[in-house]
Amino acid sequence: MKFKKYAENYEPGKDLKTVRNQALNYLHAHYEDSFTVQSATTINWAENYETLIVSSEKYSGKTFFVRRIYENTAVTFTDNYFTLYMAADANQYVKRIADRISLNAEIRVDFTEGELPKTLQSNACFQDYLNMGGSPFCYITLTTPKELKREEQLSFMEILAEEKFQCNVIFQSHSSCHRYGVDGNDDIRDYH
Repeated sequence: MKFKKYAENYEPGKDLKTVRNQALNYLHAHYEDSFTVQSATTINWAENYETLIVSSEKYSGKTFFVRRIYENTAVTFTDNYFTLYMAADANQYVKRIADRISLNAEIRVDFTEGELPKTLQSNACFQDYLNMGGSPFCYITLTTPKELKREEQLSFMEILAEEKFQCNVIFQSHSSCHRYGVDGNDDIRDYH
């Protein structure tokens, strides 16, 4: 089943309490978790949506975005909750690649998408994200105790390119920081 935006005939301009309640109803209809709205912005002249920052009980200390979007007379909701539930699998995926080339690194994967990519279902897993080819909104940070040689960095990037995983990678140590990316054509970009 494809991810569908949750739509009702909500009226634009409702007070923030109503917007929060509508967002929580939307989240509870899609996910098995408990949520708390941390903050909300009202719609403004430059955007056709309100943004809510929501915390998850299941992923303690983590937040994500919910957008309440106005399209003509309809109101729909989107979210990037996947950025929480895919994180552990994403970190394991990167760790496996780092282990293949013997990189001793602390790993962090961040997704900066504002909503679930349209090609994914609402219950998609990280393998589905890999299968769609990743995204330019995926950032991998590898922190190492010593600066990696360029060849080591490129070995890691070549595996990502071979697996057709579009993302951005930051190699950092106490003395350096190097940025690379794999683009939509599976080419490696060197940003330094």
